[in-house]
Amino acid sequence: MGTRTFLLFFNDGLMATFLLYSVYYLAKTKNEPQLRYYVFAGILFGLSFGVRLIALFYLTGILIFFAMQLIGRKPNIIRGAGIFLVSILMTTIILQWPALARYKTLKFEKKVPIKRVVEGYTCNWTQLQYLTQLKLEQGELENYNHVDFAELEQYLIDNGINSLPKTPLEQITWNPWRTIREFFHDLFIDSGYIVIRTTGFFIILALLLWWNILFKKAEYPEFEGVLLLSLVSFILMATISLIIITYIEGRWYTVSIGFVIILGSYFLEEILRRRSPWGSRLVLAQLVYILVSTGLYLRPVLSWLQHR
Repeated sequence: MGTRTFLLFFNDGLMATFLLYSVYYLAKTKNEPQLRYYVFAGILFGLSFGVRLIALFYLTGILIFFAMQLIGRKPNIIRGAGIFLVSILMTTIILQWPALARYKTLKFEKKVPIKRVVEGYTCNWTQLQYLTQLKLEQGELENYNHVDFAELEQYLIDNGINSLPKTPLEQITWNPWRTIREFFHDLFIDSGYIVIRTTGFFIILALLLWWNILFKKAEYPEFEGVLLLSLVSFILMATISLIIITYIEGRWYTVSIGFVIILGSYFLEEILRRRSPWGSRLVLAQLVYILVSTGLYLRPVLSWLQHR
């Protein structure tokens, strides 16, 4: 684990923390529609957006949450939504002020190589991802590795700048069969492995909670916000699985994993409250799983520290 990898994990964890607390304050407005909660939620969302651009995906789900409350004729909801959005805007302006003053636009980290230009065209991350997938399929690269930009540059010199897709949209339509195959593999195998390994039995409990909602018509009004955001998380996972043609990185799902743990914990609490004989067994199984899983995650960290 290098310094850059550590910083990437740290940024995703920071974004997830801000975003989860933003949802927490929004959930509080359901029973306590105090305007300060909308301010807190907006500031926290603005901070999460400032850390990682991907946080913007969750804004759609939050706006749907506001719309659902509006249908329920909640007091102050329009004013609250306005304060929430203004808080996001003000936080973003403060964080991005140096970029706005200098470039007149927002600036975020981009995975664009420096001075990698072929025939006047700058190589990009989409092309690197696609070439990596081609090399994997041809057996020229081991799993969970990427080609570097020097290899990509040479490939474009040898085959032309139009030999690889340049944008995510081009990538999706370049080879439809490859896109469909990798989409289902990434969503149900790679993503499923990441979530199960990270959350253990909580993913099963979260799915049972959704089962009760969809098929048993159970209602959890106090959990409406988190349920909605968990659905948005799944949509985000599906979107990432469609756009990414190679490997899914667990850090991209930090927020989604957070919602799974929250939902699983909530349903486990319900099971314990009902004095189900399965409750204590599930708690014990989850504790064992956490110990084993944490050990697996700590192993590369300890190895990295040992060789520092």
